[in-house]
Amino acid sequence: MSDYQVVRHEPGAGWARCERELDEAGVPVPLCHREAWAHDMARRRLIAAHDRGGTCRAAFAVEERRPRVLPGHVLLRAERIGAAADPPALAAAVEDLARWAADDRRVVRVDAVVFCRDRKLRA
Repeated sequence: MSDYQVVRHEPGAGWARCERELDEAGVPVPLCHREAWAHDMARRRLIAAHDRGGTCRAAFAVEERRPRVLPGHVLLRAERIGAAADPPALAAAVEDLARWAADDRRVVRVDAVVFCRDRKLRA
């Protein structure tokens, strides 16, 4: 059992609160994970791992696209996964992405792009 509650936020107050909490913790939040970026043409959700006190400790945005060549199916893409206030929280969020893909039979592909300057975390 994880020490984190993982939530999938739509754009709105919950997403903005996670951004603010990560900013306050000194965690760099890439532009592609910011709520303002979520208002482009693709549907986006923020997968956020909250500690027991409800504070966001790790989060990344996932783009959901419906390809024209595969009607009824979904492609998921998460870019620049890596920065987190708490690495185990990031692991819980990544596990939720895998669970999402496994549970939703419409998902045919997941692209998860890792970006981290810390060699230990990349390993």
